[in-house]
Amino acid sequence: MMTGDAVFVTGATGIVGGAVARSLVDHGVPVIAAVRSEADATRVATGVHPRIFDFGMPPRTDGRGTRRV
Repeated sequence: MMTGDAVFVTGATGIVGGAVARSLVDHGVPVIAAVRSEADATRVATGVHPRIFDFGMPPRTDGRGTRRV
C-alpha cells in the first residue's frame, strides 16, 4: 500500500468484518469502517475510523457520500 492509503471495510461491526478491521489496524493499516448509524460507530474496534454511510443512496463522485462521526 502507498503511504496515506486507507482500507474501506464494510461489516466492521460484525464478527468477520470486525476481525478483518482489527487485523489491518494491528498491522498498521489505516481503516475506515462504513457504519449505518452513530450507535454502530461505537461498536467498531479501537483504531478504526467509522463513517456513517447510507447504503441506500446511489454512489457519489463528489466525496459527499459519507460523513465523519
